Amino acid sequence: MNYTTFGKEAKKIMIDKGMTMTQLASQLGISRPYLTEIFSGTRKAKRQKARIVTILGMEALVIKSAS
Repeated sequence: MNYTTFGKEAKKIMIDKGMTMTQLASQLGISRPYLTEIFSGTRKAKRQKARIVTILGMEALVIKSAS
């Protein structure tokens, strides 16, 4: 699977936390395929990305990559 930089970083954190795509999708209230589309960049999903950042605690990474 080809993920965007955002998707790769999110996946790394998920692995560290022992979280599956299905679990994250469930927390977000979306389907697993939709989450995969967000990670691969075929869906923009700005609101969902913001929620992923919060759930996974990626704030520091997002701030770092923006500067």
